[in-house]
Amino acid sequence: MFTFEVEGNGQLSFFTEGDGTRLSSLGGQAEVVGVGVNCLNDGDCEQIACQTGTCVDYACVYENAEQGTPCDDGMFCTDTDECDGNGSCVGSGTPCMLPLKPQCCECQALCICDTCQCYCSEQ
Repeated sequence: MFTFEVEGNGQLSFFTEGDGTRLSSLGGQAEVVGVGVNCLNDGDCEQIACQTGTCVDYACVYENAEQGTPCDDGMFCTDTDECDGNGSCVGSGTPCMLPLKPQCCECQALCICDTCQCYCSEQ
């Protein structure tokens, strides 16, 4: 097994696990490519709503956020968004309040009046 190190100048160096002997290096900015290698540190792992990615043995491992952790489900028509403890962001409530604009129009991201219609076109 190899360990990787990115030096301050962006040079990627390969080292052995045991004695630290340099095996090879690549100059300039480099990208690690290889079977099973998709990260060097936690910052390389995509952060997903309701999941935290950490780099373990050069692979991103994801853990679910606790139930009730605030998140954003990406929907306009939900007001209170929270993680469900299983890795999903679930929204509830509505930002549209009575009496002026009680209906929510998701496709236009706005609240509309009782007698108004929400016009959405599929793209």
